[in-house]
Amino acid sequence: MERKEFCMTQEEMDEIIRLNKEGPFPCIQIAGIDMGQSMQSIINDYWEGLGKKYGFIPRTVTGPGSTKLHFLALPTKGVS
Repeated sequence: MERKEFCMTQEEMDEIIRLNKEGPFPCIQIAGIDMGQSMQSIINDYWEGLGKKYGFIPRTVTGPGSTKLHFLALPTKGVS
């Protein structure tokens, strides 16, 4: 399967930038168990949401594409 170009909105890009600037997020440990999310986990979750919205596999994202809002990723099955 070949990577396809996808485009996010400026608001979505702004949110990714905000998440990166605000990190690292504190992880709370209680009795040796992590009770919070790491910055990487939060950003990965955000990309997961974008993947569902636009139809791509988040872990395959590369970039940039033709503009700062464009990126390349493998589409999910059944997406043309």
